[in-house]
Amino acid sequence: MFINLTFFVILAILCLSILQTNYCHSGSLSLAAELNQLKKNGLQTIGLSTNGIVLAKKLSKLHQAGLDNINISLDTLIPAKFELITRRKGWDRVIHSMNEALEMDFKNIKVIYLIV
Repeated sequence: MFINLTFFVILAILCLSILQTNYCHSGSLSLAAELNQLKKNGLQTIGLSTNGIVLAKKLSKLHQAGLDNINISLDTLIPAKFELITRRKGWDRVIHSMNEALEMDFKNIKVIYLIV
């Protein structure tokens, strides 16, 4: 359990950094694949926390690389408020990423939503 949680936290931090750049999470693909090799040594799951804006582009490849769990942040259910809160467009891309993830066989998909 401890090793699983530790690697989840490390991957989440690294992938969140990668996803928020123009790197377009190609680095997260290789990281997920490398971490997937640790499943032979007892690692149980690999997770990713993301804002979901560019997730759909690489979701299938991340799943094939061994990603098991996804946490997607959704700031609001209202597209206009999303743009106001995040200072960018992309609500429809986040929803699309969520729908794509639901169509795949991930162990867990969580939506992080804060009611204010």
